[in-house]
Amino acid sequence: MTTTKDPAAAAAPLDPPPKLTEEEIDACMATGPDWPHPGKMDGWFKSHQALRADMKDLAEALEAVAAGICGASSADDVIAGTGGGVPLEKWQVANLQKYWPIFYRSMVMHHDHEEKLFFPFLETKFKLPPKMTADHKALIASMDAIGKQIEGLTASGKAPDDCASIANLLADFKVMRELVEVHLKEEDDEGLPLMRKYFTFKETKPIENKIVADLTLRDIGWILRPMDKVDRKLFLGTIIDAPAPVKALLMAPQPEKYIANVQVLINDLKAGAKTKPAGLFACFSC
Repeated sequence: MTTTKDPAAAAAPLDPPPKLTEEEIDACMATGPDWPHPGKMDGWFKSHQALRADMKDLAEALEAVAAGICGASSADDVIAGTGGGVPLEKWQVANLQKYWPIFYRSMVMHHDHEEKLFFPFLETKFKLPPKMTADHKALIASMDAIGKQIEGLTASGKAPDDCASIANLLADFKVMRELVEVHLKEEDDEGLPLMRKYFTFKETKPIENKIVADLTLRDIGWILRPMDKVDRKLFLGTIIDAPAPVKALLMAPQPEKYIANVQVLINDLKAGAKTKPAGLFACFSC
């Protein structure tokens, strides 16, 4: 799709921008002269996918832990506080307390990139719904409350007490996750097509580069992890600006390192058994 450059739009951002039809959205999200990759490969969307993968994994981990502690067969049973199982183990608490700050940082980093770099850039041509920025404050407040619950979590040795703590945590996390999912969908459905309509890939590249420059190697592993091998190769080749040796030797291995050092915390909680530390690959950005 060829982008129409309206001189008036440059001087006065569209407020609000015209609502796009389904046909226009499909055209904006497709590969074309202004965009060498489809919308599903855009860094904005891929960061959302990484957050979605994190929330799905964390929800499954909490449900697995809660089912063992509460002796429940479903998340709804856990939240209801029914059943009885085994007490929370210290390693389970440790895994949650190690993982949460990593997840929290990814979420806050993403929001900061949007508000400090991406949104001001987009608003040179069109105004975003105020709700997109307002949502960030509510989401972070919700996450802060959950963080305090996880920070205060202990293995009490008493299954009923541990069940109550995990049940409350799981219930609050489900609410937070729903808020985030709605927010991400709004950005994907409205913001992303508008960006691709009013900007070209070449125009967005400097902003994308600033965001990538702020990422650690662990962050690269985080965003690449949910992708299959084909998408990882395309993303590194199209979205990331770096010398080929850096991509091949430093960036490409990061998803597996992320899995071995971060994702293992969640995978162990799902499986109910602790894995030995990965060891050699504990350093992401040294």
